[in-house]
Amino acid sequence: MLISRFESERTAGKVRHTALVEWEHADRPAQEIFFETDAENLYDQTTVRADPFLVAAIFPALECGESRVHARGVACPELLSNLRVATMMMAAWRKGVGADSPTISASNLSCAPVQGDAVAGCMLSGGIDSLATLAENIRTIPHDHPLAIKRGILVNGFDIGGYHEDPTGEIFARAESHLTNVAGPHGVQLCVIRTNLIELFKDVNFWASAHHGAGCAATGHFLGSALNGLTISSAFTANRLEPWGSVAWLDPYFSSASLRVIHEGAEFNRLEKTKQVCSVDEFRRGAIVCYYPERAFTSGALNCGECAKCVRTKLAYLACGCLDDTSPFANRELSPELVGRIRLKNTYSVSAYEELLESMAESGNDEVLAAMQRAVFDYHVRQRQEKRDHNPLLRYSGKVWRKLVRAAKVSSGRP
Repeated sequence: MLISRFESERTAGKVRHTALVEWEHADRPAQEIFFETDAENLYDQTTVRADPFLVAAIFPALECGESRVHARGVACPELLSNLRVATMMMAAWRKGVGADSPTISASNLSCAPVQGDAVAGCMLSGGIDSLATLAENIRTIPHDHPLAIKRGILVNGFDIGGYHEDPTGEIFARAESHLTNVAGPHGVQLCVIRTNLIELFKDVNFWASAHHGAGCAATGHFLGSALNGLTISSAFTANRLEPWGSVAWLDPYFSSASLRVIHEGAEFNRLEKTKQVCSVDEFRRGAIVCYYPERAFTSGALNCGECAKCVRTKLAYLACGCLDDTSPFANRELSPELVGRIRLKNTYSVSAYEELLESMAESGNDEVLAAMQRAVFDYHVRQRQEKRDHNPLLRYSGKVWRKLVRAAKVSSGRP
């Protein structure tokens, strides 16, 4: 993979940095990748470094079998060293221990300048993870400390405008306006970045399992000297970590000599994060968690209240005593029927339910508790069935066992 033709363009108060990505081994057309933001968000509006494009490109290059990623531009030597480690880890996870990974290089090496008034930033989607990170930072870090978060980065082109189409821009505009009002009272300036980096390998499973941490870090490198650090919020607790696109041992390797990338929040489970969010009134009323923002938008609410993620979050709100008329859901109902319709699909969603069982039992809501327990039970039954279906020996032993059971019933005269 070659990354070249780095250009900067300023129009209507916005600055766009672009680069051409050309594939050398994969049979794919060349792509122009861009990052764009309001001019006021950048110190240096003309210099286009290779750093954000390299961070965005390394895992798509690995996935498509490229033997190298070379930027014909300026990149940080510390970043290149870190990206080599990150790519080796991802190669081991996705292709097996000891698997080859592409070489990473640049034509010119130079550390980005460090500005004295650079501030700390965090990715701010408005979800429970990012709001909990911000709430904990506000609670524990003095406002004048260098680690106090002053910038919240909202990206147009990841979820909204990326995997969720937003042809009119109305859905994103509402999220931007809303999060500006949520973060502003706490001294956090919302910084909007537009990018098409997911087009390098547009697959939602790849994005989740391999690419989203690098994608987030790339936006931080685009802002360059405006930030001294970028926080990416953890989805998993440290004792449940598994190969994923953003984890505690991967994200720091997206750091450069001038930008420290931090993975935050791995010590808190989902319920604990929800309690942190509910401790700040604007955050409690303003969380954006819905799997289907377009559906929520048509209802006039932030969240539909009925998808799996909304239901899971409503359960956590209920456990925190915060599911009321001011909570951010179009449908605030939490009936056993609604909970029972949700099909848990992975260990993360199961762990989120399991964390809530004790609190739900204490609340006395026995019918909702029973629906949650049934959902967890059904998930484990499906997992056992899938293992049996994929293991010939287990599948054969299952058939033998069923025959023996039928024979026993016949011999005993039972139906």
